[in-house]
Amino acid sequence: PPAAAWLSVSPSQGTLAPGVTDQVEVALNSTVAASLAWNATPCACPRHACRNATFTPSAPSRPKLLTGPSKKLMIVLVGPTASGKTDLAAALASELQGEIVSADSRQVYRLLDAGTAKPSAAQRERAKHWLLDCADPTETFDAARWAKEAAVIIAAIRARGRIPIVCGGTGLYVRALLEGLSPLPPRNEAVRSRLAAQAESIGKAALHARLAAADPAAAAGIPPENIQRVTRALEVLELTGRPISEHWSKGRSAGLSADLILRLDLTAAASRERIEK
Repeated sequence: PPAAAWLSVSPSQGTLAPGVTDQVEVALNSTVAASLAWNATPCACPRHACRNATFTPSAPSRPKLLTGPSKKLMIVLVGPTASGKTDLAAALASELQGEIVSADSRQVYRLLDAGTAKPSAAQRERAKHWLLDCADPTETFDAARWAKEAAVIIAAIRARGRIPIVCGGTGLYVRALLEGLSPLPPRNEAVRSRLAAQAESIGKAALHARLAAADPAAAAGIPPENIQRVTRALEVLELTGRPISEHWSKGRSAGLSADLILRLDLTAAASRERIEK
């Protein structure tokens, strides 16, 4: 199997399907003891050579997790808004002696509670959470800072003999942790302010079209609605004279390895319905 097993889980009738934590234990063990059968369907993610996992437990009993110095496990849990990531992370942390590292670009900010779906008091009581409410809203907390702080926290969790569970919906943060980051210039507030004003005057689509003309490779992977990433790509181009995709191709700093990447699948319609509820 690949270095990181991939498991897709579909929430069932508003809750997580029973047996998910058992499946996760099997998946974690299978990275060492082959108790998984793998199909040949590539993961849809273009940045990884992942495979989807089909579970065939070798025995009905719950396997014993391989922990300790010889096996430093890490789980990454991703999925769309309202897919149940927080509930599953808390359940896994309780079952597997884990601690949760939030990978959410809004939940890091204190006082920013409305619309951020931060874990409830009950969920925080059930499992230790990290990188929540750790910065003031006026601070800059980008992917580089998050990945650096997350790596320190993950090392400490592992040193305590527990399992770090990285959970969140900010894909850039997760990629920064797993793949590393390309060396890019720091933020330039003057350039950013000018680009933000242009986005307001000409529209997001027009600004994205400008990026597509200058850096089609980057524009292909950045939706026009993600104005922050569009602005960042144009900012790097202006500051360095080179497209951001060229910086990406020059290599990245070393990332961390995950044993299992757990993806919660939810259709867009189901996600909207849950959000409205």
